[in-house]
Amino acid sequence: MKKESQKDKVLIQLLNRGEVTRNWCLREYISRLSAIIYELKKEGWIFKEFYRAENGGKNYVYEVMRKPEEQIAKMF
Repeated sequence: MKKESQKDKVLIQLLNRGEVTRNWCLREYISRLSAIIYELKKEGWIFKEFYRAENGGKNYVYEVMRKPEEQIAKMF
Protein backbone atom coordinates (compact mmCIF):
# COMPACT_ATOMS: atom_id res chain seq x y z
CA MET A 1 0.00 0.00 0.00
CA LYS A 2 1.44 3.34 -1.07
CA LYS A 3 1.77 6.06 1.55
CA GLU A 4 0.11 9.36 0.62
CA SER A 5 2.59 12.02 -0.40
CA GLN A 6 2.31 15.61 0.75
CA LYS A 7 1.10 16.54 -2.72
CA ASP A 8 -1.59 13.82 -2.53
CA LYS A 9 -2.83 15.22 0.79
CA VAL A 10 -2.98 18.74 -0.65
CA LEU A 11 -4.86 17.50 -3.73
CA ILE A 12 -7.42 15.68 -1.57
CA GLN A 13 -7.93 18.84 0.50
CA LEU A 14 -8.33 20.95 -2.66
CA LEU A 15 -10.86 18.54 -4.17
CA ASN A 16 -12.86 18.18 -0.94
CA ARG A 17 -12.86 21.78 0.30
CA GLY A 18 -11.93 23.86 -2.75
CA GLU A 19 -9.05 25.46 -0.88
CA VAL A 20 -5.97 24.73 1.16
CA THR A 21 -4.47 26.94 3.85
CA ARG A 22 -0.99 27.35 5.23
CA ASN A 23 -2.17 26.63 8.77
CA TRP A 24 -3.90 23.39 7.74
CA CYS A 25 -0.69 22.27 6.04
CA LEU A 26 1.37 23.02 9.11
CA ARG A 27 -1.03 20.93 11.24
CA GLU A 28 -0.64 18.10 8.69
CA TYR A 29 3.18 18.42 8.72
CA ILE A 30 3.26 19.68 5.13
CA SER A 31 6.07 22.21 5.05
CA ARG A 32 6.47 22.83 1.31
CA LEU A 33 3.02 24.12 0.33
CA SER A 34 4.35 26.80 -2.01
CA ALA A 35 6.42 24.19 -3.90
CA ILE A 36 3.37 21.94 -4.25
CA ILE A 37 1.23 24.86 -5.47
CA TYR A 38 3.97 25.76 -7.98
CA GLU A 39 3.86 22.19 -9.37
CA LEU A 40 0.07 22.25 -9.55
CA LYS A 41 0.12 25.56 -11.43
CA LYS A 42 2.46 23.99 -14.00
CA GLU A 43 -0.11 21.18 -14.37
CA GLY A 44 -2.88 23.69 -15.18
CA TRP A 45 -4.46 24.49 -11.81
CA ILE A 46 -5.44 28.14 -11.26
CA PHE A 47 -5.66 29.57 -7.75
CA LYS A 48 -6.85 32.74 -6.08
CA GLU A 49 -4.37 33.58 -3.33
CA PHE A 50 -5.24 35.73 -0.32
CA TYR A 51 -4.93 36.17 3.43
CA ARG A 52 -7.79 35.37 5.80
CA ALA A 53 -7.97 36.63 9.38
CA GLU A 54 -8.16 33.71 11.82
CA ASN A 55 -7.80 33.61 15.60
CA GLY A 56 -6.18 37.03 15.80
CA GLY A 57 -3.66 36.26 13.04
CA LYS A 58 -3.43 35.71 9.30
CA ASN A 59 -3.77 32.49 7.33
CA TYR A 60 -2.63 32.27 3.72
CA VAL A 61 -5.25 30.62 1.49
CA TYR A 62 -5.05 29.05 -1.98
CA GLU A 63 -8.59 28.79 -3.37
CA VAL A 64 -9.18 26.72 -6.52
CA MET A 65 -10.48 28.77 -9.42
CA ARG A 66 -9.98 26.09 -12.12
CA LYS A 67 -8.72 22.53 -12.03
CA PRO A 68 -7.54 20.49 -15.01
CA GLU A 69 -10.26 17.88 -15.56
CA GLU A 70 -7.95 15.40 -17.30
CA GLN A 71 -5.72 15.24 -14.23
CA ILE A 72 -8.69 14.66 -11.96
CA ALA A 73 -9.87 11.79 -14.16
CA LYS A 74 -6.46 10.08 -13.84
CA MET A 75 -6.70 10.13 -10.04
CA PHE A 76 -9.89 8.04 -9.91
